[in-house]
Amino acid sequence: MTVLMPTYQNTQTCMGAIVSLIKYTEFPLKVLVVNNDPAPASRLFFDGVVETTDYKDLAVLHAESNKGWMGAVNLGMERVDTPLVCMMNDDVLFPPNSKEFWRVMVRHLGGQVAAVGPSSNFVMGRQSIFDLSVPPALEVKFLIGFCMVLRTDVFREVGLLDETLPGG
Repeated sequence: MTVLMPTYQNTQTCMGAIVSLIKYTEFPLKVLVVNNDPAPASRLFFDGVVETTDYKDLAVLHAESNKGWMGAVNLGMERVDTPLVCMMNDDVLFPPNSKEFWRVMVRHLGGQVAAVGPSSNFVMGRQSIFDLSVPPALEVKFLIGFCMVLRTDVFREVGLLDETLPGG
């Protein structure tokens, strides 16, 4: 699976997301940060992170300008060569003991299921952890895209994200 993480002028928060992802989860993951900030300092920062990390599957793609979240995801898709892709915000944090997170989530993919997503403390609707009536897994009409795993072939087949729409 490839985790696409768009970011724009949010280096410290993004680093927290990267560190928690690598430290607290396990799965054969490639992590691709799509840096929307064309400033030289931002480029140097992320290039330095990639050069100094022990995690061999961390890469950064520098956009020439701020493409926005959806544009950054679409740009990153040009480099995805895995069967699964995760669009993930740069402020997602994984708590310790999240080793099984990806395995639990992706086991629901296949057949008629093309995308899955976790719950959060900062979303509305059925994905909110505060909705105590929600079972461990359920079918929903839409997913909040803060951390959404899709089958790469299906994502490409539907045409990726519509960058003309507002929001996400």
